[in-house]
Amino acid sequence: MGVPRVLEFERAVRESRRTLLVISQRYLVDDISRFIELLAITYGLETHAWPVIPLVLDESIKLPPRLAVLTQLNAADPERWPTALARLCAELRRPNPPDSLPLDCPYPGLVAFSARDANHFYGRASEVLAMVDHLRSQRMLLVVGPSGSGKSSLIMAGLLPALLSSNSFQHGTWIGQPSGAILRRFRFCVAWNNAHC
Repeated sequence: MGVPRVLEFERAVRESRRTLLVISQRYLVDDISRFIELLAITYGLETHAWPVIPLVLDESIKLPPRLAVLTQLNAADPERWPTALARLCAELRRPNPPDSLPLDCPYPGLVAFSARDANHFYGRASEVLAMVDHLRSQRMLLVVGPSGSGKSSLIMAGLLPALLSSNSFQHGTWIGQPSGAILRRFRFCVAWNNAHC
């Protein structure tokens, strides 16, 4: 900002039509909040306006008399948020924001990402590229890791969409679960390799 914090707050209060004071437990212990309140009240007295709007987030807080006499916006209970927002918009002479549709959560939680979730699958691009490059020259790719490390997500939401969008691979069955015989042979090879290398 380049100017002392106090002067910046004073400028903001003077240039604003309204000052919204967020009343929470933090408000009681934060001296700068009280200073901003004092600035706004003083400015209101100078301009014969009352620009302070207390927004109450915690009903257990007893407001000081100078704020208790003001019309408050009570948003302590989430069920009151639409009413508080409508009143705030009216105070600020702004239209109410349109209702927004709830967004789909892009994180499936503990469930693995699927091919449908590919557009939400981020952060593993280098692994996906390495896997695709490997499959250009090799017919088999083993993805091994501890349980819960994201192997299925990497394959289903990363590798498969990359293979489908590539012109280098024919469409077909690309994934197989190893049978018991293949797993036994694999364990034998790993044990032999560990014993002899």
